[in-house]
Amino acid sequence: MFDALDPTKRDAQQRLEQAVGEGRLTLEEFTDRVGQVWQATEPASIRRALADLPAPVPPAQVTTGRFTIDKVFDDISRGGRFALASGARLTSFFGDVRLDMRQVVLSEPVVDLAVSSVFGDVRVTVPPGIAVEVDASTWFGDKDIQVLGTAPLPGSPRVRLTAQTVFGDVRVTTRS
Repeated sequence: MFDALDPTKRDAQQRLEQAVGEGRLTLEEFTDRVGQVWQATEPASIRRALADLPAPVPPAQVTTGRFTIDKVFDDISRGGRFALASGARLTSFFGDVRLDMRQVVLSEPVVDLAVSSVFGDVRVTVPPGIAVEVDASTWFGDKDIQVLGTAPLPGSPRVRLTAQTVFGDVRVTTRS
């Protein structure tokens, strides 16, 4: 029997953690592959989960992922594959902020992110299997935080999200 505590699975997970930490895998790719590793019943399944890992990115091409986006009378919408590091901030005055983190590449094991809006909504989507801590506050709006359900995968990155809005709603959801 192929034991869940088998060192082969632990080693495979460590390789995947390193790949997501180096920006070679998105959060979504990481959760998919770690799930394959832990559900594997034979070594060949683990090898398939690791076989096509993207090559390391040369240091000159690595971006920090720390950015600030401020908009007035406009929405902010960010999604797809991009680097995200602790300290990133998105703020909109008289506009909505929409952030889809399912293909984000985290450059640190713990990422602090601030998202806010005045006279607009804040909507954040995260992939399942990622540890997400949400500190949300609204003035004259509603909070809808639905990131529960799937337990974070062992060794997965952690996102600490601070979401604020005045005259708007905050919604944080998990979707694959």
